[in-house]
Amino acid sequence: MTTITLTNDFHNTSVTLRASGNKLSRGQMLKAKRALCCDGCGCSGDFGYRGPQDGIDGIEPIYNSRLGEVEGGVIHWLGE
Repeated sequence: MTTITLTNDFHNTSVTLRASGNKLSRGQMLKAKRALCCDGCGCSGDFGYRGPQDGIDGIEPIYNSRLGEVEGGVIHWLGE
């Protein structure tokens, strides 16, 4: 398990998650969105983070095309 801290520089919020390798589950995605942003706000994407993040280049959403929703994400670490 790897810990990752995401921040939202608009709301000045942060959340720490335990990632399995380089992946985040749908539950972790929803937890991050709730902790970092508020309902109805459009300041961020599916994971709620905004602004520069320590150690990561971003999180690529994993889409379930059958259900038409995001079911997790792949973390892109800086330098990889």
